[in-house]
Amino acid sequence: MALSNLLSPSTIFVSLLVAYSSYSIWSMAQLFIPPVCQANQKCLKPILTDNPDYQFVAFYSLKLSPRSSSDVSFVFKENPFDYKETWEKNININIPQKVRSNGTMFLHMFLTSPKTNSEKWSSVVNDPMTIYESVSLTQYHIPEAKSFNLLGSSEGEDDSKKLPSSDDRPVTHFFSQVVFNVLTDSFPIPTDGVPYEIGRNLRLSPSGKYLPVMRVDFMSLRINNLSLGPFRRSPGVDAKFGLHRIKTLDEVKGIFSDSNLYLLGITFFVSTLHMVFDFLAFKNDINFWRGLKSMGGISPTTVVWRTFAQLVIFLFLLEEETSLLVLVPAGIGALIEIWKVTKAFHIKFEGWRLKITHVLTKEESNTKELDSEGLRYLSYIMYPLCLGGAIYSLLYTPHKSWYSWLINSLVNGIYAFGFLFMMPQLFINYKLKSVAHLPWRAFMLLYPVDKSRFNEYGQSGIEEEKKKKKKKE
Repeated sequence: MALSNLLSPSTIFVSLLVAYSSYSIWSMAQLFIPPVCQANQKCLKPILTDNPDYQFVAFYSLKLSPRSSSDVSFVFKENPFDYKETWEKNININIPQKVRSNGTMFLHMFLTSPKTNSEKWSSVVNDPMTIYESVSLTQYHIPEAKSFNLLGSSEGEDDSKKLPSSDDRPVTHFFSQVVFNVLTDSFPIPTDGVPYEIGRNLRLSPSGKYLPVMRVDFMSLRINNLSLGPFRRSPGVDAKFGLHRIKTLDEVKGIFSDSNLYLLGITFFVSTLHMVFDFLAFKNDINFWRGLKSMGGISPTTVVWRTFAQLVIFLFLLEEETSLLVLVPAGIGALIEIWKVTKAFHIKFEGWRLKITHVLTKEESNTKELDSEGLRYLSYIMYPLCLGGAIYSLLYTPHKSWYSWLINSLVNGIYAFGFLFMMPQLFINYKLKSVAHLPWRAFMLLYPVDKSRFNEYGQSGIEEEKKKKKKKE
């Protein structure tokens, strides 16, 4: 008995999720722990302990790997340059015609010796103390559709800004800013334990010491000094999300760059718990409805409403291109609600036709009458408010399309007045003076249950468990 409980799907799922979360948190913590160089190991020493002087130099080109000075154009230099301090600079670059015609453009950045001829490409590249990094200033993707007033543009506004995008072809977009970081932590690195995130950018000076490591973190020319953890974290994000949508990648990068590490860890932990409770709620809800024999005491209107609301919310999240972490549970919830409607109304498919095979019992007929009465009272408040909100949104709020307006109006009504649709079920509970007909196993994830308490039908949780044990024996 105990072994079967340990091997239940719920226990296995929760155990795997806890193990994965623990591993992820430990992996994130490892990024901030520098490699340790033992006494018997061969190690690379940092040149930063000598406090070398540097200047910053930038070029742009239309090629990723320019081979000569004719392929690049000088942009800017800063001499001397303090790489240990935060530095920001706004720079204007003339965009060539080729780039405007859906071409590509690259920015090449160097930290090099102060005595190097900074405006000469070959001198900068061949300096043994040079640190180099490059980034594409352009990126191809399909323009996002702009919102506009569906009933016509307002006076004094530019109509070109109101039109939706109908072109599905990708066009060149420019990064609004470029951020790159210099690793300023000084620590010896064992030659047989160089982290991958550092090793791919590591260069050695003529004296055998490793030079400061520089790497682009995307997006006005801004340079920040950086410690080991955030520096190692950046390429991991780029690698894992490099093939994802531009919007998703920007959101993920914002999470890692704008959030405090401890807050990020707490958020990850709470999100994991939320996923566990979602899974358990889905499981218990399905078990309740699978074993349901009668709809007595359960509001059919509330069941239909929950299905409609869940579908609208899912379509809204799909329209807003929400993260899969939110979209997938919403989709699963919508499918479960649709299945519950088929159970509640005993709907069966005969070919392409839907057929309701259930004959109402006396208890279900009484419930239906109470449900209709509760819905009539609700309609006096609900419908005028939702209709007024939709009309206001149509008149004063820009939208991408009529479909977008419809989905937004529906979801606003659900979020604003959805709690009112609990009224038919509450009305039934009040009239029957009972809540024993509700899926309490799903609710127990939110509220503790006294199993020794008897309900209105003389049942208790302890007695139910004893009956189950006798059946299994």
